Amino acid sequence: IWISLTGKDLDTLWNEYKNFPVTPAFNSGISVFLAPNYKGREIKLERGNYDLSELLSLAIPDNEIASIKIPSGYTIKAYSDINFAGEMVELTTDTPALDANFIRKISSLVVQ
Repeated sequence: IWISLTGKDLDTLWNEYKNFPVTPAFNSGISVFLAPNYKGREIKLERGNYDLSELLSLAIPDNEIASIKIPSGYTIKAYSDINFAGEMVELTTDTPALDANFIRKISSLVVQ
C-alpha cells in the first residue's frame, strides 16, 4: 500500500523521515490551546524561546493560538511576527481568549 500511495517502499520512507526534527512534548509549563476558553488541543511549553520553527516542531500551527493557561511564576511575551518581532503582548495570568490583536496571530513567543 505504501508504494501505491507514495511511490516509495517502507524502508525508503523510513530513511527519509527518521531524522526529521520533532521536539518531544513537555509535561509542565504553560499550556497553549488552539481554541478560546482552553478548548481544543493543549500543548505545554517550558521556559524558552519559541520562534515559528520551534512552534511548528511542537505541532503548534502559525497564527492558531487562541487561549493560554499560565501557572504562577511564568511570564509570556507573545509576538505577532516571526523572529520575536512585530506587536508584543506580555501575559502573566490565564487568558481564556486572547484580545483581538493576538487571537490566532502569534508567530513566536518567549516563556519566562
